[in-house]
Amino acid sequence: GMLEKVTWMECLKKAKGGKGYVSAPIDRLIGRFNLVSGCVGTTIVCEEGEEGRVWLLTQWLRVAQTCLQLRSYNTTMEVYSGLSSTPVRRLQSTWSRLSPATVRFFETLEGLMSAQSNFKNYRQALKSNGSPPCMPYFGVYLKDLLFIDDGNPTVVAPGGLFNLAKRRQLFGLLAEIKLY
Repeated sequence: GMLEKVTWMECLKKAKGGKGYVSAPIDRLIGRFNLVSGCVGTTIVCEEGEEGRVWLLTQWLRVAQTCLQLRSYNTTMEVYSGLSSTPVRRLQSTWSRLSPATVRFFETLEGLMSAQSNFKNYRQALKSNGSPPCMPYFGVYLKDLLFIDDGNPTVVAPGGLFNLAKRRQLFGLLAEIKLY
């Protein structure tokens, strides 16, 4: 899978260095995310007729539903991000023409992939449904790595010893990434 080529050190360096650090596997994951979410939004917004926009919106929601069933959470988030983009959300008349079942699914998707409470609902779903084969949403891991790295000192006073608690947290998260 896409995570197979991602090394632990690359994850740490990318989380710490952001755009300044080049990691081909991680940059491919990020590039694919941006490409898919942009494609979702663009195909809907560029459609001139409202019937076509309703059809495309429905089809993209079906894609998200299939990705969710396949436990491809990263792709689910890619599609959800495109659907949640400001230009797509502004198409109120298009959204109002979706079937009630489609609207309910979008609301479920929105609740699942919401960043609220540090992606609480997504994390619970991953914990209960995320055994391999599964493709987790990689952005959460980069965020967590940065939080652990920035939020904890590397050395602890007074002797300048390595912070083993921080290292354990980082190792635990990196080991979880390698599960997938």
